[in-house]
Amino acid sequence: MKSYFILLMFLLCIIMNSGNAAIMKCSIAAEQN
Repeated sequence: MKSYFILLMFLLCIIMNSGNAAIMKCSIAAEQN
């Protein structure tokens, strides 16, 4: 369940920032959690 929540936050992060740079930044943030 927690991994699903992290995935949701990851997608929201990409949508809010939009772009390839956002994907890199969000993936790093997701790995820290």
